[in-house]
Amino acid sequence: MISKKQAFLAALILLLLASTVFILLSRFAKPKVTLKGFKGVSLMPRAKVFDEVYSILPSDEVAKPYALPDIDLHAYARDGKHVGINYETGEYEIQIPLAEASGDLVNGDEWIFVPASIEVKWVVSAKDVEKFMEEFPEASKHTDGKEAYYIQLIYYDAKDNRYESAPIKQTISAGEFLEHPYEIRKENSNFIVSISKGILWKGS
Repeated sequence: MISKKQAFLAALILLLLASTVFILLSRFAKPKVTLKGFKGVSLMPRAKVFDEVYSILPSDEVAKPYALPDIDLHAYARDGKHVGINYETGEYEIQIPLAEASGDLVNGDEWIFVPASIEVKWVVSAKDVEKFMEEFPEASKHTDGKEAYYIQLIYYDAKDNRYESAPIKQTISAGEFLEHPYEIRKENSNFIVSISKGILWKGS
């Protein structure tokens, strides 16, 4: 007869193994098409909240990645098209033409690339952290609900040369949506790319 503690430990081990696979896949996965003339963002979560609360998670919830604290990367075009998780349907959307994305990864590195000609807003969401805190009030005794991450802008020119901004560190509170303004400009024969600290985003 397996005890509740043994079941919890087994579920936790499975979750950690699954998370490791997600992280490895997201870091080494390559988009399916050439990225010439594409721009993108890489989101690198630190999984701070999960690390602070994993010891109090009920065993039946440990096996459900969608119920865990997690942050997500989104891209929103001017015409309303979206790349990222749809919180109403639970589906990962890729509505922007030719966009490439890692998909929704639980505490794994996420990336989205779109044609450079399409104007988009890069947004990071902590909606899943808020949901977790609401479902498990006890978590507030162990964490302040603030997640940490690094974010980086990447650009491929028409010759497939890759340009990267320096990764910047950001903190996001449960439930927040932060937009990261960015710039890609040509300077002589090279490009300068940069991404800024997040600002509160309320949509549109």
